[in-house]
Amino acid sequence: MEHPDFSRLLEHLRRSIRHFVLFEAVYLGGYSSRELAQKLGITERSVRRRLGHVRKAIENSFDELDRTELYQAPDIKRDYFL
Repeated sequence: MEHPDFSRLLEHLRRSIRHFVLFEAVYLGGYSSRELAQKLGITERSVRRRLGHVRKAIENSFDELDRTELYQAPDIKRDYFL
């Protein structure tokens, strides 16, 4: 069972980051870039590029959340996502 703070964080990221579903598919679902590219009808390079944008957006989200202290998740480490 997921920690409630982790679930809240995932929901925040899903709402605020375009293509976050790709990140979830690769890092939480175990799909490869090749599998996603085939399913989506795009190139592997496009998948990797979008994942790079998602990782950068996650990093920026953590920075923003750290600055504003709107979200408190002491048990969740930034490294889990980056």
